Amino acid sequence: MQNYLYLKIRLVSRAVKKFTDYSFPIENQMDSQKLYDDICVHLPALVEIGRVHTQVSRASAMTQLIAFIILLDGRKEWTPELYGEMAELFSSISNVESADVPVALKVFNSNC
Repeated sequence: MQNYLYLKIRLVSRAVKKFTDYSFPIENQMDSQKLYDDICVHLPALVEIGRVHTQVSRASAMTQLIAFIILLDGRKEWTPELYGEMAELFSSISNVESADVPVALKVFNSNC
């Protein structure tokens, strides 16, 4: 598992270096055909960005699953307390891409 995550970190580092200044200037496009043609020209880069995103999302989901299993600690049911623990864990992470998730978990927990 550590090797898998290490490889994903390296993958992300390379993608960040390669695509940090990447932009797709759609504001200059007034013609849908020209925009389509530009998308087709940039398709290899867009596919690579999508591939990296998918792999990073998979690694993130795996680590979240492991965290859930650890916090579940042999319990058979998902309780409001468990949701609260997960909300606390997620909200303690400062670089969450989906920042609304911890807030939604806290709201969900308070409504249980």
